[in-house]
Amino acid sequence: MTVLAAGGIGALWGRAKDSGVKHDDIKELADLGLLDGVTTNPTLIAKSGRQFKEVIAEISRLARRSPDVNQRSGVSVRASIANYESMLANALRRSIVTGEDEVVPRVSDLPFVIPALSGKVEFETVEEGREDQIIDKLIQGAVVAVFNRYYNLGELEQVVNRFKSGAAAEVGDMSPGDVYVQLARTIEGLQAAVDKLGPTNSGPETAAAVEFILEGLHLNKRLNKDKVGGKSQYRG
Repeated sequence: MTVLAAGGIGALWGRAKDSGVKHDDIKELADLGLLDGVTTNPTLIAKSGRQFKEVIAEISRLARRSPDVNQRSGVSVRASIANYESMLANALRRSIVTGEDEVVPRVSDLPFVIPALSGKVEFETVEEGREDQIIDKLIQGAVVAVFNRYYNLGELEQVVNRFKSGAAAEVGDMSPGDVYVQLARTIEGLQAAVDKLGPTNSGPETAAAVEFILEGLHLNKRLNKDKVGGKSQYRG
């Protein structure tokens, strides 16, 4: 496996060039799934969106209260760090594949937390495959808890009604930010909901906000969600 330490995308290209690695070589590593780690500096982390920092913290908080997690072993701070790094690693991989300059995690990066957390905690169950289900539930619980701190459902009725009228949105961890910018423009009320999270000056930032909103509405049972070919489709 290849682990790249980066202080931002520009620094990543610079170090790659100095070591004789070409841009296409890094992209190929990403395409093959061999780019599996990243260490980021505070400047890069600051671009990631505060709601996802809260989600990672909430996952650990819920794990510490879960009857499915062995509380004698506990959930250490290292688990939160591993979760955050795993989420950011896929965000970095996406930025390389799509050619975007910013590394901004999304809801669709959260499944990459599952293997990280499963290696950091002990579970009460021995049933095969059950551990991933437990962590998935923790992630869902964390997303909806953080979402409900930022929004009340009443202020998103315009968005929900647009989906009930036939709109649909397909998203995925490798979808470029421009797709989400267009979604925010065409679905009534969505851009205003995005703006509530703070300024979004780029496609990646808009993508993070849009996925957070759609998933929050789904987890609050206001939108339906289907998995289609590695992507998620939200509908009314």
